[in-house]
Amino acid sequence: MTGQAEDHLDRVLAQWASARPDLDAAPMGVVGRVSRASHVLGREMRAVFARHGLQPWEFDILATLLRAAPPTG
Repeated sequence: MTGQAEDHLDRVLAQWASARPDLDAAPMGVVGRVSRASHVLGREMRAVFARHGLQPWEFDILATLLRAAPPTG
């Protein structure tokens, strides 16, 4: 990573490169970063829902009902 601080995943990938230079561990980096982003996004979404007294499934139901409503105006 150029210009950015190294994180845990960078260190893991470096370990793989050292231990098994014959393997391309780059896909594990992609999966790891997507997984981390999903975790952070989910946590933030739950916090926003909680501030409004909602559970994630309740938001899903409300969004579905709003999408299914006939257009107004």
